[in-house]
This record gives sequence, C-alpha cells and structure tokens, in this order.
Amino acid sequence: MNLKYKILTFSLLMSGLGFTSCDDFLTQENEHQLTTQKFYKDLGDCENGLAAIYNAFKNTNIYQPMDENLRSDLAVEANKNRINLVNAAYLQNFNDSYQTLRNKWAALYAGVFRCNQVIEGVEKVRTILTDEVQLVKLTQIEAQAYFFRGVFFFYLNTSFNNGNVPYIDYVPEEEDDYYKKCTPSDEVKKYYRADLQKALDLGLNGEWKEADKGRATSWAAKAVLGKSYLYDGDYDKAAEYFSDIINNGPFTLVDNIMDNFTAVNEFNSESILEVSYSTQYNTQYGPWSDATLYNIWGMNVCGSSTSWINTSPSLWLVEKFENEAVDENDPRNWIEVESDNYPLTAPNNQKDIIYDQLGQTFNSVIERNGKKYNKTYVYHYENGKYVGVRQRLIPVDGIGNVDYGKLSDIYSEPEHERKFKWENGKPYRLRAYSLRASASLAINGDEDLSYYEKTTQQVGKFNNGITAYFRKLTNWDSRKDEADFKPAMASGINYRLIRLADIYLMYAECLIKGGTSESNLQNAINFINRVRKRSGIILIGKQNLGEYPEATYDDRDLNSNDVMQHLMYIERPMELCMEGHAIRVIDLRRWNVTKERFTWLSKQKYLIGRGTFLAPTKEDPNSLYVGQNWGKQRPYRADDPDTYLKPVSDYIQASMNYGPSVAYWPIPNIESTSNPDINN
Repeated sequence: MNLKYKILTFSLLMSGLGFTSCDDFLTQENEHQLTTQKFYKDLGDCENGLAAIYNAFKNTNIYQPMDENLRSDLAVEANKNRINLVNAAYLQNFNDSYQTLRNKWAALYAGVFRCNQVIEGVEKVRTILTDEVQLVKLTQIEAQAYFFRGVFFFYLNTSFNNGNVPYIDYVPEEEDDYYKKCTPSDEVKKYYRADLQKALDLGLNGEWKEADKGRATSWAAKAVLGKSYLYDGDYDKAAEYFSDIINNGPFTLVDNIMDNFTAVNEFNSESILEVSYSTQYNTQYGPWSDATLYNIWGMNVCGSSTSWINTSPSLWLVEKFENEAVDENDPRNWIEVESDNYPLTAPNNQKDIIYDQLGQTFNSVIERNGKKYNKTYVYHYENGKYVGVRQRLIPVDGIGNVDYGKLSDIYSEPEHERKFKWENGKPYRLRAYSLRASASLAINGDEDLSYYEKTTQQVGKFNNGITAYFRKLTNWDSRKDEADFKPAMASGINYRLIRLADIYLMYAECLIKGGTSESNLQNAINFINRVRKRSGIILIGKQNLGEYPEATYDDRDLNSNDVMQHLMYIERPMELCMEGHAIRVIDLRRWNVTKERFTWLSKQKYLIGRGTFLAPTKEDPNSLYVGQNWGKQRPYRADDPDTYLKPVSDYIQASMNYGPSVAYWPIPNIESTSNPDINN
C-alpha cells in the first residue's frame, strides 16, 4: 500500500486542470486556472502530475464492481427476494441516462485528461533538465503516463458504444477542442496499444523498489496488451504476451488463495495490476467524494448487520461452489479435531469425535439431580451410520451410563455429513467447502472459516432469497462489521485487476483456440490444474498425463470443446468472480453466449428454505442451541416434498431484455447533448 499515502497531495490542483463537470467535457475558460504550460516547470511538477493520474486510477467509478457484475451472470440484486427487481443493470434495461455509466465515462476521461497533461508537461520539462538521474526519473514518469492512457482507453473501448469513443491525445485549450466525434473502435485499439507499447519502449520498470511497490510495470502493460488481443480473438498474439509473463516474469501463485482478496499480503507474488486503497481520506472532500483513498464496496455485498446488501451471488454460482469437490489427498482439506476415550459404535470401533466450530469445542460440567456430568457435543454414529451432531453426557464419577441426547436432526442430512479419518492416533475432519469456495463466498453452513469473528450463519442475514454473500471485497477477516471504522465503511482492500491465475486461464484458452494439437490441449489442462491445485480441488483430465501425480483427478477424457466449456462456465467465473475490469461481462460478450446464458439460467429453478445450524448461547458460550435462518438452496424437482416453498429463478427479465443495445454501455446522454460532434 505504499502509494496510498502519496497520490492525493496534488489532486485538487490537478482537478483544476481537468474537468469541472463529472458529466461532460465542457468547461468554461478561467483566467486564474492553471494550465499545463503554466504549471509544469520541473521534475517535481511532473511527479505531482503523475500522482494525480494514480489518483484518477483509484476512482471507484471506473470499476463499478456492483453493476458490472450485475450485468453478468455472477450476481443478482439482493434486496427484493428475487421478485419485483428494479436494478437496471441486472434487468438489462438501462439507457444512456443511467448514473453508473455517466460516472464511469467521466472518471475514465478525467484519467485520460491527466495523462495528456503529464505527457505534454514532460516534453516541456525535458528541454530544461540536464541532470541524468532526473532525466531517467522523468522518462519513467512519461512511461507510466502512457501506460495509464492506454489502460483508460482500453477500458473505454471495451465498455462503451461498441468500442467507438472519442480518442483524445492532447490537452484541450479552447472550447472547440472539447468537441470531438467518436473514433472507430479499430482505431481506438490501434492508439491505446501504441500507448502501451510506448510505455514499454520508454523502458517502464518491470519491478519497483519496496517504497514504490504498486506502480505500473512493464508486465502490467504486457498483460493488458495480451488481454486486448484475446478479446479480439487474436489468440496467437495474445499467447505471445501471456507466455512471456509466465516464463520470464517474477510471478508465482500464492500458496494461500485468500491473500488475493484481503488487505493482507497485497501486491503479492501473484499480483500484476491492482488498485491501491487505504482507510485514509481527505476530510475536505467528505466521505463520499471520488477523491477519497478508500473503497466502500464491501458494504454492498457483506452480510453484516449494517451493510447495504444490494448484491449477492447468483444461485447457480453458489451451487457450483457448494458442490466443488475437494481433493481428499490434499492435507490442507483435513482439519484436526479432538476425540476422547469413549468408543462409538461405528466401523473399527473408533472413538467419539468432538464437534468443533472454527476450531472451538464445547465442553463443560453440568449438574443434574445432584450428579455432575461432562457435557460435550460429538459427531455421532450409530450402528455404522452417521446420525448427526449429538449432545453427550458422561458421569464425572464414572458411575452410570453415557447419555447421547437427541439435540436435533441437524447435520443428519447427506449434504451435512462429515467425513473423518485417523492418522497417527489423531482424528481429522474433511472441509465442508473448498478453499476457493470459502475464500470467494460466505456460504450459509460454512463453519471452517470465520466471518466477522463468527460463523457465516451467525452473522449473515439470509433472507430475501440470499443463500450466500461474496466474501471478496469485504473485511471479513479483520473487523466485526464493515461499519467498524472511522470514517464508517472505509475499506483499504486493494482491488485486484489482473493476477497470474487470470493469465494462466487466458493462456489456456489461447492454447485451445490457437491450435488443435494434443500437446496444446494437455498444456491447457495443465495450466487450469495449476489454478485448481492451489485451492485443493479435484483436478480435471487424466492423472497419468498431469503434472501432479499425488493429486486426485476426475480421470475424464477431455477434448478441446470440453475444456473450453470448463473454462467458460466453471473455472473463469469461479476463480475470478468480483475481480478485474468487467471480466465476466466481456467474456460472455466475446464468446457470443450472453443471451443464451441468461435464457438457460432463467429456466433453472431453486428452492430456498431454512438452514439449521448450531451456535453458542449468549448465556453460556460452552453450550449450543439450534438456530434457523433462511438461505439454504437446492435445485427444484417436480416431486419435491416442500411444496410450500415457491421455486425461484434468476435472470428472467435479463433473458428477455438483453440484446445488442445493452451489450455495451451507451454514451451518456449528457455527453451527447453537450458535445455536438460526438455522433457525427
């Protein structure tokens, strides 16, 4: 987070050089306003200008993770019980007056404007500098400015008006300079790729010293270029950039996938491009200003009591995560638990295994009718059959019978059954959900990962058809609540735009699409499995052909179409959900399956009922009670006995409304009315 405390120092001044309106290009001449020619006089001025660019890069309006994911198949509006929905992005009925697109357009062009200022300023300052060290620093500033101009136009091109947007590579001085017609998409691509290449030609650093960690790098430029060619279907060209990053870059997958989503271990070995945030903000702007240093996205997706909860995972996505099979050969998937000396009537006459929750056991001494008992809760079997979690009473004096009380039928259903094993005299319980599932979603029933210091069931408000929350973008690991900070809701979690796992999966797609050889196919499978192996998930393909002989494979014969379908509907959405710049929207669009996808999902029906769970009582933390909350889903069947539950579906309206007119954001109407040349 080293840049977090540097990049706002000049924001007011630089905003004075830029747009005075958040909606359009039009500004009025101000004789007191600083211009590029007046301001840029030395290296320090250029450094301040670059800080303003980084500040523009931090504007949350650029990324819009809520609306951009609501436009895809990953998220739904969470506060309407999946009926009578109103969010235009989710309904696919937005128009050119939609506030999100207005803000996004303005934020991106403000970034472009600041880049142009710095590029022009550098040219002026270069003529008066003689010190070689300063000239090297100046060149790095210039390279970063070109990088960001390329990125901003990459985002504009992939977001608005089928890619046809005004390309502006100068600082407007007169009113007429702001009037510019749309540049054809192919030309925009040519220009922003040239900007990114210019950054590389200028020698943009591949790595920065610790104090400057988080700055743009040559590897980030190559990653954006690779993405741009992939999005165009030029797989061979994209593969050149991705293979360079993989083979020559300093990147490795982090061991703990959660390090990619929290404030811990930011700018890690997997990170290629991320937006740096902190919990600091400039008080003169107020907590809701775009000039703040933090994000508030977590408030939109978490299940804590004060959150807004306006976005939740799609039902199909939750189901995929719930059913993601963990590899029982991976030791990370086994959680050590406790046992005692009392045998249970299960195969091999094993011992009772004590019930645990987030590593906590529940043991106490109680008194009944003048006799003391050791009270514990155990995962219980009877006659070799798992029957659920039971309360167990053992006389302290050893006289009398052991009593297994019927706590409830909780965890007696097949989906709740726990697997156990014994190694070196110690019992272990298999994780309920995969590491990737727990890192990505707070699922109702996940007792293996804390959620705001409790379990997901205790914290989450599973109502309105919500069966899980996004864990990404939230401070679930460090706070009791998202509002537990001053200013309220401020979050310092960086936004990950591109990481190595994304590069692996894109490279796998290039291998599939760029050729049909068996070696290419197996290589693609290997890269996918590298991503899966990190999360302890069962790998795809044949074990004898894979890179991990110790791992478990699904042992399927896969062809190119099988692997591509896996990438499209399993690997990319599950690994990258809620990350990057509109990744899922662009993926579905470039594959030309968005309409088909919404139509298919609209026909999938689910039943959402009560989820039963165990939680410590307020009076006695060593005692448990049976709680219930809504939010456990299962696919609907015609013969389902829970006829009182109404089946629900997602994307019904989206399937009807989606079409070419909403595949991209339109140009904001305020821009169209203010700029008479834009549609010419």
